Amino acid sequence: MKYIVILIIVLYCSVNTFAQLNPQSKQITQKFFPEIETLENTTPALQKNKGFTDYDDLMLFLNNLVEQHPENIKLNFIGKSQKGYQIPLVLLATQNTKEKIKVWMQGGLHGNEPASTEGMLYLLDKLLNDSKYTYLLDDIDLAIVPMANIDGYLKQDRYAANGLDLNRDQTKLMAPESVSLKQAFSDFNPEIGLDFHEYRPYRKDFTQLSDFGITSLFDAMFLYSGNLNVPENIRTLTDTLFVENARRILDKNELKHHDYISTGKYGGEIHFNQGSTNA
Repeated sequence: MKYIVILIIVLYCSVNTFAQLNPQSKQITQKFFPEIETLENTTPALQKNKGFTDYDDLMLFLNNLVEQHPENIKLNFIGKSQKGYQIPLVLLATQNTKEKIKVWMQGGLHGNEPASTEGMLYLLDKLLNDSKYTYLLDDIDLAIVPMANIDGYLKQDRYAANGLDLNRDQTKLMAPESVSLKQAFSDFNPEIGLDFHEYRPYRKDFTQLSDFGITSLFDAMFLYSGNLNVPENIRTLTDTLFVENARRILDKNELKHHDYISTGKYGGEIHFNQGSTNA
């Protein structure tokens, strides 16, 4: 039986291009991420002094990659956003006879989490142009949707044009973007599915934990299924195979990680919840 592992990776937004998200974020970035200057300015937002990658930037960036690497990359469109923008799907592969793992990645499902989209573009550049990473395509067929919620992204809003949270529309499929993503995902039929998001450590709840009002600065947080209705073998496979290997690589590179948590108030008290325990 073929198992599909779905994992949401939540990234801390640390790139100083995103400084306008919080008036303190540039100072925080410089304090906690002094290595930020080592990032190569290869993606649209990293090349700007201000602002994020917009749709025109995105398409220019992707078309340039196709022109430079026609043998390794294909650009398709899986549908349109509610405001008529074509949703790009990037397919990366090398021509060899090896049996490969099929991996699906998507970013920008929440339109106000630009680190996810920018991370996808940075990854595309590395896989195609950096010899330290190009070998990965010998073992992986990769499908990437870098900007899944285009309408929300362009106005830096969490929701789609009809007000729906696309990350809560995985089963009802009430938004056309959800239908397009589901169909493209099914057509590609991956073994691994990765959905990239962003979290901000500044939250009102955390002001009661310290004067600074901040939680730990994790480089990545993992959200994967812990719901008991999911078969135990799939839950175990996800945790002990995929996530555990990712944890080891992060540890090796001295990066911080944690299972994803959220907070809520109940009876006036703050409760911390581990993600992905609901149906």
